[in-house]
Amino acid sequence: MKLRFLLFFALLQNHLACTSQVGLSFHIMDTLGNALSFSNVVSVLERKGTTSDKAGYVYLQLAADDSILISTVGYRKQIWPVAEILKTDTIRMVAEVRELQNVRIINFNQFKNFIEAGFFNGHEPHSWQFMPGSQFAIFMKNPLQKMGWVKKVKIKMKSEGSCPINFRLRFLEWDSINNSPGNDLIKESIIVPVEKQKRHTIIDVSKYHIVFPTNGFFVMLEWLKEENPCSKKIAEKEVAGLRRDFHTTIFATFKNTGAPVFTNYLDKGWVLLHPVHHDTVLTPDVGIEGVY
Repeated sequence: MKLRFLLFFALLQNHLACTSQVGLSFHIMDTLGNALSFSNVVSVLERKGTTSDKAGYVYLQLAADDSILISTVGYRKQIWPVAEILKTDTIRMVAEVRELQNVRIINFNQFKNFIEAGFFNGHEPHSWQFMPGSQFAIFMKNPLQKMGWVKKVKIKMKSEGSCPINFRLRFLEWDSINNSPGNDLIKESIIVPVEKQKRHTIIDVSKYHIVFPTNGFFVMLEWLKEENPCSKKIAEKEVAGLRRDFHTTIFATFKNTGAPVFTNYLDKGWVLLHPVHHDTVLTPDVGIEGVY
């Protein structure tokens, strides 16, 4: 009996050692020492994560046997075991390098004719609610299959709750190997603050010179999981399921679009929301304007 008790106690101690929470605090920087703000940091084992602040600083509590996935727009993703993070105070990200054959010199003044794509003109009888850390990507088919210049993104939305959320706008390639959203088309982070979020939100992106590929691309919206006094105050309510304190509503319409929509959480991994062969699907009211 005593031997059984000792064995049970040893196993219990080992379990507690692996599952005990540890505090992680570190900075995310590039190889030159510049702080990387708005980097996503997410647990590999749990649906738990955060976003680095303007100084690149991160604080997160995770199990000792967990690992973290770090992703920054324009940089290679990294996975770090918690045990290794505890030994350092700085994570340095390495910039993504595009293949030279994919680099093209484009005269954007050649584009003159108006083009519109997406689903901004829906009847919006339905909606989705998105929380901090939520991401979705909707495919924009190129109606003319001609290269163009993306100038505006249009979204029907509404910020709600006591803690409004800033969001980031991203543009992703179509990954033909995995049939899912791929790499970022631009390295800049386009942050849309709460004060610029309207029921009809229009974002001018012409200065980023985003090319509308002939095979289409994804428009991605990402609600930043930023640490601030407001979000900390009601974090316990979020865990308890009282989620109306901070969320954003994106209006949507049931329609036959043929456009895949994917969801994600802090870049952890894309999940197809619905098969494209459905006759009608719940499609976010998101569209683009441009010229070709």
